[in-house]
Amino acid sequence: MEPDIAQVEKSIFEWIEQNFEDVFVIEVKCHKGKQNLLRVTVDKDKGISIGDCALINRKLQEWLLCYPVFLENYRIEVSSPGLSEPFKVFRQYTKNIGREVIVTLLNGEKIKGTLVAAHAEQNNITLQTQPNSYKNKNATKSNNTTITTTIPLKEIKHCFIDIKI
Repeated sequence: MEPDIAQVEKSIFEWIEQNFEDVFVIEVKCHKGKQNLLRVTVDKDKGISIGDCALINRKLQEWLLCYPVFLENYRIEVSSPGLSEPFKVFRQYTKNIGREVIVTLLNGEKIKGTLVAAHAEQNNITLQTQPNSYKNKNATKSNNTTITTTIPLKEIKHCFIDIKI
């Protein structure tokens, strides 16, 4: 009997976070098809190296031998999220405090600012933005040039690091 893919993904998620210090998992996805693929996205608060990803990949291949589904032709990819990917887990917000981000709200409005705080208890983030970049009842002027804005996570469609070229 084939294991439930969602349960396998959850087990991989838990196994990595238990066995690799400071590593947090962003996403685990199993893709069955013509070419079976297990894609794992991981990071660390101080950044993850290619060597870290390679080590996780090797150890994960060994551990997965207990799941017969992975004895088939499966390719395993372990990588970092990349700068052009949106945040998917709360820890990415805390990791990127102090960086410029672009937040798109569910209503389509875009806000550009410096991520200054991420509050798990209140389920929100705080940005420092330029005047007129976001009109919100939760915004307060901190001085003449910046506005502190609190945004509930439930209002965020996606958030990206603002990459300057």
